[in-house]
Amino acid sequence: FFGVCVKTGTKGVLISIEGIDGSGKSTQCNLLSAYLKEVCITATVVKAKNEEQNKSFKEFIKAFGITSDSISFAFLYQALHRRQFELTRHELDNKKIVIADRWNPSFFVFHNIFGHLADKPHVRKCLDDLAFEGLEPDICFLLDVPVKTAFQRRSKRKTEALPNKQELGFYQSISAEYHKLAAEKEWVTIDAQLPAEEIHRQIVLMIKKTLLEKAKIYIGA
Repeated sequence: FFGVCVKTGTKGVLISIEGIDGSGKSTQCNLLSAYLKEVCITATVVKAKNEEQNKSFKEFIKAFGITSDSISFAFLYQALHRRQFELTRHELDNKKIVIADRWNPSFFVFHNIFGHLADKPHVRKCLDDLAFEGLEPDICFLLDVPVKTAFQRRSKRKTEALPNKQELGFYQSISAEYHKLAAEKEWVTIDAQLPAEEIHRQIVLMIKKTLLEKAKIYIGA
């Protein structure tokens, strides 16, 4: 399983791991990055903001009085998405592997159904084009987990209270939108209630196939 060697291909590869908060995205991104390092290639993990940057982000929106339900907040996130794209594009242009801890679906799962852009599909499309320039992952994984399970994980990790009925309904709507996008775009859906190592094993098996077929990277025993 781990005894493989990789030869550089003709293009970079973009891998996206999607899912609601608490689905295990960061864990799987880190496991995949470590695995690829073991097989002789370095992968860059990109996300809109990491934990350290998240602190600065919260201080920024507090200082400017930006609320999460405002258009300003949506634009600010698109600026973060654009920077995520720029970092990704640079790595891909250098024939590197990029693992995205969420890609543009994180924008659509919310704005397709909530907020000021929900009834403006043309605006959503224009904003997405500006931020991501139509760059689609070579393969996208949806980590599928019940909302209650995700909140239980988050409550342990962030000492968050369990959701009330309104919050539960919100995240169930987000989860449903992820499933809708997964069906439309033929993502690989994985049961995120499985042990982390089993999820990782399934991701690696699909990645090996994707590297062979789409990036012309040789993986041999």
